[in-house]
Amino acid sequence: MDDPITKARQFSEKLRYPGDKKFSRNNLKFSDFSSSFDHNLRNGLLVGASTTPSLEKTIIRTCERLFLPRSSVSVFVFASSQIQATCQSISEQECIVQLSSALVNLLTEDEVSFVIGHELGHHTLCHFLTNGQHDSLELHMQKRAQEISVDRLGLIGCSNLNVATSALIKTVSGLNDNHLKLDVRGFLDQAKSLKNPIHGEGYLNTHPSILVRCRALLWFS
Repeated sequence: MDDPITKARQFSEKLRYPGDKKFSRNNLKFSDFSSSFDHNLRNGLLVGASTTPSLEKTIIRTCERLFLPRSSVSVFVFASSQIQATCQSISEQECIVQLSSALVNLLTEDEVSFVIGHELGHHTLCHFLTNGQHDSLELHMQKRAQEISVDRLGLIGCSNLNVATSALIKTVSGLNDNHLKLDVRGFLDQAKSLKNPIHGEGYLNTHPSILVRCRALLWFS
């Protein structure tokens, strides 16, 4: 029987960044996820039509653009002043996305679509697979490449380059629309003032800088 999210994975593969290696899915094993799911139920809010109707519509729209069944995704919002989002694959088909309240309150609905698309990209591109190397230079390089891939899925999720880059600038600055004027080129011009441009992207970082991610999205678009 085909994987219910086969179409989503096939679509995601077309957008995978070349530096993002694809690893074998043979002999996959997942730990019991019930404790993780229960933890989220106890400590967060499960997004749904009855509790968060506007956010639920955003998730449905994002899933449709990425060809993902809404039923395969559980989204929780948890109280935090940190601007955070994570995705945990609990099986080949299902995943849990966590969004901090600070992130949801900071972004517009369309910008949230970018973040959700980004996180779902980790699931559809099977980023839960690794080459077995822990804390190695290769692993950190792979993780940075993965972020470039999933930003592309985030762009599809929100369907607008300005929205995608706005979401990135807001997450790096923590500023909302009251203080920001969207000027991606102005933001990218910050790179011209770097004193050590070739040394700033630390080789042990798991994420590229937002400057690099914005530039990569512009090139991709």
